[in-house]
Amino acid sequence: VGVVGGVFSRSLLLDLISFWPGLILVMLVAAALYPFHRGQWRRLAAVVPLLVLTWLGSTIALHLAEGSVLPSAAADFEGPPVGTVTVGSMTVSSDGDLLVTIDDSSALYSVEMIRRGGSIAAARSLERVDADVAQVVIGERQSTGWFATRGWRLKLAGEPTWSVDLEGGLVEADLSNGSLSSLRLAGAGDVRLPVPVGLTEVSVEGRFVIHLPAGAPMRVIGADIDVPSGWTTADGEFVSPTPGDGYLVTVTDDASLVVRDS
Repeated sequence: VGVVGGVFSRSLLLDLISFWPGLILVMLVAAALYPFHRGQWRRLAAVVPLLVLTWLGSTIALHLAEGSVLPSAAADFEGPPVGTVTVGSMTVSSDGDLLVTIDDSSALYSVEMIRRGGSIAAARSLERVDADVAQVVIGERQSTGWFATRGWRLKLAGEPTWSVDLEGGLVEADLSNGSLSSLRLAGAGDVRLPVPVGLTEVSVEGRFVIHLPAGAPMRVIGADIDVPSGWTTADGEFVSPTPGDGYLVTVTDDASLVVRDS
């Protein structure tokens, strides 16, 4: 019911099949209890559905915990080691949810399927790594198959300086632990920015909330803009109280942006 109703990913069925020994155990327990029923089989028979529910609940819990050894994790993957890469370009395009973080991972990037129901196909990547520069493009596979899901979880390594292009139905990104050279956002969502290193251009196409580190300079150009108090406004430009090079944000005509201090 959960799979048909879109609550769980179809890959849950693969996990249930992989735990078939649990059903064998239930059958053995039922066979062992039958000789002792003595006319009271109804009470003893309650043990069987309880064991079935325990098996079902345990498998669902492991599925939601996103265990790496489960069949549902077969569509997850990671990129090459960071190695000597200092500059990275990441482009991600999907109609589903995108959950993006930057951490101290040893892999350049990793992609995991969100274990929730949906129609988004598993991800695939095209990458090119030359010495200290890496270029990665991530998109949807053509067939949804067993691994149709709500979206993807993307993790980026913290060492390279990233040029990031994120396009999704719902984008939630915490980039505060990394370093950006440029950023493009398309869709809708909530994004946390890192402290800028020099001039960093940001393009916003959609409806987004951006969390700006305290004291970071930012200049926003656009029409539908909401900024914190203390900013200066003139001719469609919104400038933070902190002077200097920082984020230069361009908001398209049909988009909107809310800037909040983090």
